Formats: sequence, C-alpha cells, structure tokens
Amino acid sequence: MIPTHIQVTQQFRANPQNKGNAKKRIVVKQKIWEYIRRNKYFRVGDLVAIFELKQSYAKWLIWFFTRAGAIELIQKDKNFNNRLYRLKNDIGVKAPKALK
Repeated sequence: MIPTHIQVTQQFRANPQNKGNAKKRIVVKQKIWEYIRRNKYFRVGDLVAIFELKQSYAKWLIWFFTRAGAIELIQKDKNFNNRLYRLKNDIGVKAPKALK
C-alpha cells in the first residue's frame, strides 16, 4: 500500500499539458504545491514520479516556483530529476499565481 502522504487520486494524474484544460492544470499545480509544503526538501524526480508529470511541465513548475521566490536549489546535478530543492518561502496554502 502507498503511504497516505504520497497517494494521489486518479483525477490529479491527468496530463496537465492538455490544451484547453486550464482548470485541471491549476488543480495539479495546487496538489504539487501542497506536496512541496509538506516535504520541505524534495527532488524533481519525486514530483515527476508521484504526479506523473512530463519533464517539460516539471521544468516549468520548478522555474515558476523559483521565480516566485517559493523554492530554491540546494544541490545541483546534471540530471534534472536528481536536483534537490527546498521550500524557501511558505507563502500560504494557495499555490503562487503570478511572478514577482
């Protein structure tokens, strides 16, 4: 059995890259933000595996959260999935919506 803290329902595993499906992308981004807030340190590969994200969407999310000042890179690695990030600024329950 999968531990509760990483269990993700099928509804959130949908591909967030689908065009015209902005609501589902927002829901996925919110679930990822909740995961980041719970796990102060995380690897990009964790997000890709748990939420079944495409690599390009994961890169965009990391870029977005970094630009918003919410996370920061702790350990750089050539393999993007092995990069370690940490929660830098817990800005609240809702995921960041706009860049600085």
